[in-house]
Amino acid sequence: MERTITVPRGILKAIEDHARAVNPEECCGLLSGNDGAVDLFHPLRNNSSDPKSRYFASPEDLFEAMREMRSQGRNMLAIYHSHPNGSAYPSQIDIELAFYPHVAYLIQTLAPEPEIRAFRIEARTVSEIGIEIVEREWREVPALSAAASAVARTEEFVKPAPAVIEEPRVSIQEEIVTEVPAEAEVAEPLPVEVVEEIEEILAAPAQPVVEEPAGFIERIIRRVRSWL
Repeated sequence: MERTITVPRGILKAIEDHARAVNPEECCGLLSGNDGAVDLFHPLRNNSSDPKSRYFASPEDLFEAMREMRSQGRNMLAIYHSHPNGSAYPSQIDIELAFYPHVAYLIQTLAPEPEIRAFRIEARTVSEIGIEIVEREWREVPALSAAASAVARTEEFVKPAPAVIEEPRVSIQEEIVTEVPAEAEVAEPLPVEVVEEIEEILAAPAQPVVEEPAGFIERIIRRVRSWL
């Protein structure tokens, strides 16, 4: 397993800017690229009920980030978040809910001085890895809501209204982002394998997929729990 992650200086600055923009709440997001070298920055919304002490990446933003990674031929290389009032080291909650042993976890602090560190977390064992800072081109991929963006923040984004479906059929997009994480008791980003399976079922956003809720929701909840 690689002991370093290569990140453009501009992306590190964007993470710090994101942390400052939402302070005193925690920011969160993903970094993607290939061969251990990051070149895409994916800021996400923190939908936690207690955003000052933990993060829960918006499922909508997470699905969109995964779609973008695949369309660009990239892999998820890191998950970042901030500790507004803590150290740049994984908290006990961070360790317990670290579902991705193959990616780096970057933690940004702001006080007393800005600091960012990177870690691998596997089987609740934390290992620090190096951050190789490079000068190279990179790109931000804003979340569905520009409110998550460290570059273009706005409060005017309005979510499209969910399609009206005759009962008992429902919008799977709506169900999956509101019910599944809660029912499956998932407080962090869903495992990549689950997100990919959900995306295949959701299909294109312009053509919402519907299914009887009892079947799809229960199936996805079982799938989510099987990966925890």
